[in-house]
Amino acid sequence: MAPASDGPSCSSSETSLNDLRELETLARSKQVGTPTNSNSGAPVTETALKALLDELRRNIATDISAFRDKINGVSACLHNAEVTTAGYETRLTILEWELTVLRSEQAKAQHCMATMEDRRRWKNIKVRGLPDTVTTAEITHLIRRLLAQLFPAKQAKQMMLDSCNRLPVPPATATGVHRDVIIRFQAGPDKQALMAATHNKSPYTFEDHQLMFYTDLSRAILDWRRTLRLLTAALTKSKVAFGGTPKSLLIPQDSGTLKVFEDTEIPGILQKLEIPATTEGPQTSALDTQPRTWDPSRVRLFVPATLRGDPATTAVS
Repeated sequence: MAPASDGPSCSSSETSLNDLRELETLARSKQVGTPTNSNSGAPVTETALKALLDELRRNIATDISAFRDKINGVSACLHNAEVTTAGYETRLTILEWELTVLRSEQAKAQHCMATMEDRRRWKNIKVRGLPDTVTTAEITHLIRRLLAQLFPAKQAKQMMLDSCNRLPVPPATATGVHRDVIIRFQAGPDKQALMAATHNKSPYTFEDHQLMFYTDLSRAILDWRRTLRLLTAALTKSKVAFGGTPKSLLIPQDSGTLKVFEDTEIPGILQKLEIPATTEGPQTSALDTQPRTWDPSRVRLFVPATLRGDPATTAVS
């Protein structure tokens, strides 16, 4: 039912007010004498009084019905608002759940990408100390000569290089240091053999170059390996062979290979191998401890020949 307009309600209210005044006049006239009509002065009959009361009841009932319709309309609007709000809350809950799922999938994808990158970089060696004047082709031949000097001829010949590339930019904190070279072997043991041969020879002098060799690992793996320094130092001091993967440290034994994943396992491993603990960690090279800044004067920018004459490169002044 449509709510009643304000016009009729106000008119009926005014009529009821006038009727109440007439009833008041009628009551006073009864106390004084013969009842009379306030407008005409004629006596009021019982029939007229009943008709007046009936009209008052109808007006009051009409007003109550109008107010009831308005209240029902407000209740319907409130119900619709509650239904809409509940729908929004349900949708918000679904979106929050979907966002949680997407974040979980993103974390898994990032972990998978990091693992794949670590596995690929596991066979890499970072060489520092080769000047930028040494080209990529010359680097390959130089590394071949280095392997021939460090290992027997047969072993050096079997060590297969996959690639030799120079990093695109120098270290952000380097000064007077040339861009590093990344050497990738096809086999992991070849990389470990070169690292072992140059472990205690840092820097390694070769053909007037002061070469330093590092493992090309991500920051997360390097931080994890630092937590195992006490174990690796004790194994090195006791001349116990060990290796590893990007996520674990491997110690070959006659009964099987011991795997270490966290630093909390170090006391048990040392006790099992009967090796005394040591507080000495691996030495850090002076090149890593010295503060370094990037020298922009050594960066060369490629300029297309169509934009700048014959020279294809120009130095940043």
